[in-house]
Amino acid sequence: MSQTQPTPDQHAALCRFAEDYGRTWKQALRTCWEVGSYPDWTGDRQNDAAYLQQIRNQFGPDWLIRWRLHYPTASGLAPLTTRRKPDTDLPELRRLLRF
Repeated sequence: MSQTQPTPDQHAALCRFAEDYGRTWKQALRTCWEVGSYPDWTGDRQNDAAYLQQIRNQFGPDWLIRWRLHYPTASGLAPLTTRRKPDTDLPELRRLLRF
């Protein structure tokens, strides 16, 4: 039986990535997946980069289109509806990745 949802650690990495990249987080993640690089994710964030790459390898890039991020709340999981940080400029991300 294959797994259809990310593990708790993978989900947490997705949440942190979404917080960093705001409403365009899926596009930013697909860009990172295409080049296999996560700029500025060093130290503790290296584990997150590994979890994100696991997700890409396990579910494939098309999975991200269908999947909806939910944040843990006291009453369960709530959909992502607000940005926690300003959007990161996608052209800047591509420049950092030399894309």
